[in-house]
Amino acid sequence: MPLTRLWEVEHLPCFVFDEAGIAKTAEQICGAFAWNRGHHQYFPVHCLPNPSILRILHRAGMGVVCTNETELLIAQRAEITDIIYSPIALNASAAKLAASMGCQLLLDNVNQIMGMERYQNLPEVVGLRYNPDERLTSGHRTLAKTEGQGLGMAQTSIRRAIAILKSKDVHCIGLHAHFADQCEDGAVMIATAKLLMELAITLRREEGIEIAYCDISGCFGNPHHLLAPDPNLSKLSDALQKLYQELLKPVGLEQLPLRTQFGGYAVARHGIFAARITDAKQRHWRFLGLDASAGQLSCKFSPEDDCPVQVLKQSESSVFGFYHAYGASYTVSERLLQHQFLPTAEIGDILVMERMGANMGESPCATYLYTQDGQLRLIRRPPRPEDILASFPEF
Repeated sequence: MPLTRLWEVEHLPCFVFDEAGIAKTAEQICGAFAWNRGHHQYFPVHCLPNPSILRILHRAGMGVVCTNETELLIAQRAEITDIIYSPIALNASAAKLAASMGCQLLLDNVNQIMGMERYQNLPEVVGLRYNPDERLTSGHRTLAKTEGQGLGMAQTSIRRAIAILKSKDVHCIGLHAHFADQCEDGAVMIATAKLLMELAITLRREEGIEIAYCDISGCFGNPHHLLAPDPNLSKLSDALQKLYQELLKPVGLEQLPLRTQFGGYAVARHGIFAARITDAKQRHWRFLGLDASAGQLSCKFSPEDDCPVQVLKQSESSVFGFYHAYGASYTVSERLLQHQFLPTAEIGDILVMERMGANMGESPCATYLYTQDGQLRLIRRPPRPEDILASFPEF
């Protein structure tokens, strides 16, 4: 999208997403694992809970993962039927809604099996989240410290869950693991795939259970640093295919479907965040005040990240300098940028941060879609004071 189009938007601060870029990257992700006939890609709705974006990803071939009632309702609004319900804290209203929508299940502990059974007949396949309770390593390198994470079941609990599922006439499970939120290479995913494949072989042999898929989740992060290389999907795909040949082919499981969740990568690199400069001051450092807050940015963002930043200026300037930027929140720790080399910025200019489209913050703001036909369409209005006031009970 030409950044000059930002002068047209009515609401700042805002996110703007490029429809064509998201669609193209999503199709590349889905096609990168074509060697695996059962491969399917899922997008965690919490990364970007917006029906308009979900529709774009769904058209490219992605399903979605929902963890709560709000996310289920957003997926329903987007008219998506390929939904995984993966509760962390099981909620009655969310469980009932998931059952009515015919969602697939991905459960985090044994208690959730009985919990979901209250609201629906268990499906033919139930996904189980695994955590080995030990460090995930590659050679002498520690990739993730899984023993400190709350998600997932240890192998003893997985076996107990299988026994319970068998007693309820469920004889097929899916295996899932999620150990890291963002990685700039594929090492965690390769190690995760190896772990799940070995577990699948063991459980099939010792427990007599069929394995429907291995879901290595998705932690392909979007590099904020300017010099960081883009993740190499082709290299990751080749490494996973090699694992399939080495581990699964000898035991007749080479057709085991692979699931991944790389949608966050697709939306992050095609989303920008724009805010108006409301103040400019010179103290020990040059400071810019923005009409945005840190709570609106990605929860993975840090002001130390050397993310691509531009200034959309009202007037020409060839003078550059280093700037810090602070937000509109009343706190001394509010810092949005640190030591960014920018052209001379003035009040009224627009500061643009690129690759900011995933894992959005808790404080909502306006969101626009730059459509394939060149339109800027508002797909989420900014919150109004009455929205906040309406959430308080009457006195």
